[in-house]
Amino acid sequence: MRIGAAISGLVALGLAVFLMANVRNQVTAERYAIGEAMRHLEQLQRDRQVLQERWERAVTPDRLERLGRMRLGMIRSRPEQVLR
Repeated sequence: MRIGAAISGLVALGLAVFLMANVRNQVTAERYAIGEAMRHLEQLQRDRQVLQERWERAVTPDRLERLGRMRLGMIRSRPEQVLR
């Protein structure tokens, strides 16, 4: 009986160690994935900031007027041409 109990105890201990190692590996893999996701998020935030700054420069009234004149041949209207 004692040998059977000892073997059962060793098997249970071995299984617990195996499961603990498996959980630790999963936690490590998840930490790595989270780190990668955080780095990706930071890069996306930097990209967004660059695009936001480009957009703000692109839509200034002076630039839009200049593009309208150059690309579309638009001209500034005279006050009497504007309906109010």
